[in-house]
Formats: sequence, structure tokens, C-alpha cells
Amino acid sequence: MSFLARSLPPTLPLLQFSSSVLRASSSSSVASSASSALRSLSHSNTHLRSFHSSPATATIKTFFDVKFSDPDTKQAVQERIEFELFDDVVPKTAENFRALCVSREDKFGYKGSYFHRIIPGFMIQGGDFTRGNGTGGKSIYGDRFPDENFKLSHKGPGYLSMANAGPNTINSSAPDNFSNGSQFFITTTETTFLDGRHVVFGKVVQKDKNDNKYIDILKKIEKSGSDQGRITADIKPQIVDCGEIKDETAV
Repeated sequence: MSFLARSLPPTLPLLQFSSSVLRASSSSSVASSASSALRSLSHSNTHLRSFHSSPATATIKTFFDVKFSDPDTKQAVQERIEFELFDDVVPKTAENFRALCVSREDKFGYKGSYFHRIIPGFMIQGGDFTRGNGTGGKSIYGDRFPDENFKLSHKGPGYLSMANAGPNTINSSAPDNFSNGSQFFITTTETTFLDGRHVVFGKVVQKDKNDNKYIDILKKIEKSGSDQGRITADIKPQIVDCGEIKDETAV
């Protein structure tokens, strides 16, 4: 796997995306639960790390071609979503995602994997290419790796962030293991209550502030889910192809 990692140093092992805030956000009222969770954060001693919003410049771009059920016609459709990765702020996390987008190793990469958890009005989650249910996945650094930093914010829809069990969460069954592997989520709304808990490393491409091309696709995909995160559509959203965008001639 080292050929994928662009000479970045190896580190350690993940738990599934299941922090207390996110579990709360899976209830029947996502907005209400998120608000309650945010209030509880301000009145309790949590594992929240220091957070400072930083500007980011993207030099790496990737894409997903996603097959899903059109919410209106109920027919299978395929749409492309392009991402820009903030490799200047979180180079290790961005490289992990890029490498898994281009990987064609068997059972090691995003191609062919599914979005296994979708909560409308919150996020869509994928990246578990080993088990497909939120309990698996692995990074390019051997298995898992620690949170890189929390400099970026979940400040709107379309942000890419690492799915974990909280900042550098330790797996009790494997005490030396950290929380990030290959699982990620894409926000479909502002989720700043996750700042300091999950590492933001990219966002969907927008040519300007009024460009919602890819966000509109996310809004269609999120209709495949439910308040509990279960996929309810007949067609489970799947990443049928993915890769790195080398130039501006890409679709």
C-alpha cells in the first residue's frame, strides 16, 4: 500500500462513526437533537479539542460517480460529484482520501463501495469498503491513524469529514488504536457542532457561492436515507467509479 501514500509516514489504527453527538443526531428529529447536543457540549466536560477556523487552499481534486435512486422517478441514475481536498491544512488526511479514490486494489479503495448511512438534513456516510456496514474500512497507513488537526469547520453543506468515534478515540479492545480509517461523511447542512470532533479535509467543488450543482446532487442522494440512518431506497447509493482529477477538462 505504500505506493499510494506519497512517502507519508505510517501511523496507527478506527471505530465507526458513532460519537455521542452523532448518535443523538440520528433520532427522529435531527435538527432538535443536534441543537440539544450542541447545548450539552457547552455545559459538560467533553473530549472536544481546540478549534480555530482556518482558510484552506485546495490543490487536489477527486471525483465520485454515484449510482442512486432518483427521488422523483425511482429509477437508477448516475451523477458525478467533484471534491477539492484541503491538503495544505490536513495533508495526511487528504492523501488518505485521494489514494483510496485512485486505488484499484481488491477490497482496498472506494470504487464499488456503498453509502451505508444517510440521515436527511445532516449527512451521508460511506467509505467502509471492507464490511459495508460502518464497522470496517482501513487507511493507507497500515490500518488507522490519529486526528490530524481540527483547524477547519463543518460550516455548510458539502463538506468532507472523517467519520470516527470522537477525537483520537481509543478502541478498548485495542488500546493503541486511533479512530480514523477510510470512513468519511459529507454534510448536507451546516454541522458546526462537530467542529473539534471530526477532521474536515475537503468539500464539493463550487465555482462561486451560487454554484450548487454538486450540493443539489447530494440533496437527491440524501433522500435515500432516513432519520435513523437506514437506507430506505430500493437502490443503495454506490460509488461506481472514483479517481483524481488531473486537469480542468474533467466533466
